[in-house]
Amino acid sequence: MHSNIAAVSLNIPTIAISYSIKAPGIMKMVGLEEYICDFRTMTFQELKSNVNKMWRDKEKIRKEMKPKVKELKESVWFNGRLVKNLLDKNVNQ
Repeated sequence: MHSNIAAVSLNIPTIAISYSIKAPGIMKMVGLEEYICDFRTMTFQELKSNVNKMWRDKEKIRKEMKPKVKELKESVWFNGRLVKNLLDKNVNQ
């Protein structure tokens, strides 16, 4: 999951090999839900098919990911500022 987050944050088309509910949530946020392979049920053919499709469409996927990733990054920074402001208020009281 953390490698998926790192790759997605750099607008790198990513295939998630999912073992929990976290990876699908992240992938859906950036429009990559069709590139989730469930570790418990995936077949080699499914993985190979996803890799081939992603490689073929990588530039289109990257272009579609870009605005979604940008919005997520802005949301993360905003939440970080909210936490900082809250902590600053508690320190000054």
